[in-house]
Amino acid sequence: MIHDDFRLNYPTRELIFRSLIITLYSIYLKMLHLNIYTYMTTFYKLALSLILVAFTTLSTAQTTIYVSPSGSNGNDGSQAAPFQTIQFALSQMTTATTIEIMAGTYTEYLYLDGKAGTATEPNVIKPFGNDAVIVDGGGISASSGDALLFISNSAFLTLENITFKNIISNYVAGININSNCQNITLNNCKIKGVHFSNNPAENVTSFKKAYPLVVLGVSATNANRNIVILNCEIADCRTGYSEGLTISGNVDSFLIEGNSVHDITNIGIMASGHYGICSDPTLDISRNGVIRNNEVYNCKSPIATAGGIYIDGSTLISVQNNICRDGQVGFSIGCEKKGKETSFVQLINNVGYGNSRAGIVVGGFSYPTTTGKVINCVVSGNTLYDNDKDNTWTGELNMTYCENVIVKNNIFYATNPYNVMSFYKKDNGTGNVLDYNLYYSTGGNETSIYGYNDADIKTLEAFKTTSNFEEHSYFANPYFKNEMTYDFHLVDSSNAANAGDPSYAAVGEVDMDGNTRVLRTIIDCGAYESPYSLGIKQSALNTLAVHPNPTSGILHIPAGAYSSYTITNALGQLMEQNTLSGNTIDLSNLKSDVYILTIKSEHKTYTSRIIKR
Repeated sequence: MIHDDFRLNYPTRELIFRSLIITLYSIYLKMLHLNIYTYMTTFYKLALSLILVAFTTLSTAQTTIYVSPSGSNGNDGSQAAPFQTIQFALSQMTTATTIEIMAGTYTEYLYLDGKAGTATEPNVIKPFGNDAVIVDGGGISASSGDALLFISNSAFLTLENITFKNIISNYVAGININSNCQNITLNNCKIKGVHFSNNPAENVTSFKKAYPLVVLGVSATNANRNIVILNCEIADCRTGYSEGLTISGNVDSFLIEGNSVHDITNIGIMASGHYGICSDPTLDISRNGVIRNNEVYNCKSPIATAGGIYIDGSTLISVQNNICRDGQVGFSIGCEKKGKETSFVQLINNVGYGNSRAGIVVGGFSYPTTTGKVINCVVSGNTLYDNDKDNTWTGELNMTYCENVIVKNNIFYATNPYNVMSFYKKDNGTGNVLDYNLYYSTGGNETSIYGYNDADIKTLEAFKTTSNFEEHSYFANPYFKNEMTYDFHLVDSSNAANAGDPSYAAVGEVDMDGNTRVLRTIIDCGAYESPYSLGIKQSALNTLAVHPNPTSGILHIPAGAYSSYTITNALGQLMEQNTLSGNTIDLSNLKSDVYILTIKSEHKTYTSRIIKR
């Protein structure tokens, strides 16, 4: 007798809730593109109804099937008499089926087609208890196009805590989520050993590919929607011309969160479009996606320059709070297909360090002759450190052809011998804005280099004059907590604190620690809010609302009866002391740095932190 379990467990309900949240976020991105204020009431109504659906899904009839290496496909699939193969169990799956797999290595390829659960009766594939389950293709001779798990025409499915490894042949996949799939969740799975060839030294060409995890929206009728990839590890794969985690074609709404992607011989994570995956060119584009809280490292191609996270020909994508390190390019927003666009991408609050080339690359590198262009994107609140380690003159930030791209509130910290900070290609585009960024180089401002219109310009001040960019940006040490251990939190006296554009931040934006980015009209540069901005020290002070802050000279203070003021630097050394009779203080003689201003009146002492530019 097949066992019936009437309880919908908490992890499953949580995953359903996540899928609904993705739907909300995709709607939010669309409204942001149109006019969010016009649709805000509708949005909240829809949010409330979807959340109610998620939390009122309290019970459903759930059939459980068991699998064990010691079982038999002639059994009834109960816990006492389990099936022997996972594939046979999949063939028995109907709506509201949970397949629990007992410990062991299963040497088989899995194929799941036309298995649709519902929001209230989802299908689940998972280990039995805490058992270790491995699907291993090592004992099978793979053919081109094979996959350890192929999913198509399926919906409301959760797969969790299973390892997939060892499949070798050209065009194979670890997991392939293919045509017409909706509400598919992969949680805490591992994918390793997916190779295009069994020869590690085989030359790579554009016709040699392997896909560890790929989501392909093939259908022109039904998009792949609400695809969720959580807490997975994708590693140790020779992918040739492919990527570690690929989203391409007619894919509308996805979440890639909390994953570790490393030791891939090409790009780590990619969302792309216009590659002919879907037969309808207007739908052949991944869109409405969130890529956040992932760590990507050691993803390097032997024949090209691979990005840790690469957005190519997609639209309405948010890339936030990720770490890309020790690869070739950290983050890239591009468009490789001629005549196409990548648009409305938010690259916010990420960290990139130790990459052999640029920390961030934005633009069509050969527009309009062979590539498309990048338009209407945002690069904000990122921390870039010690990139361009191969001294390629690509700098921390590299921009090619863009239109209406905003670059604000970032930290660019260069350590390369040539002190290359950024590179802005000649005839780069129109409507682009670079401002409120913090630059620093270990070689100093006088030798820092900014590429602009094929010329190498030294000092930030000269770059400002020549380019008309970076009016409010400045060159100063951000003072990380410990860059030697790659701890990019800001110390309380950081020059990055309160250095961003206070009027600019994405709605609901948070830093790498989950702190809200805008507090009391303050926003910091870089991926972390400083202790000062978070109020850890400021709450203990009687602060005074001085302005402008940062300032380049004259500082205005509120009207009051003040007697004197003192200015000390971050080390507590006295820099200036004087009586105060008016409501302005001239800081023109101070160098660019962070200072503490103390103002005394008859009954009170006020203390404010100020930045002199």
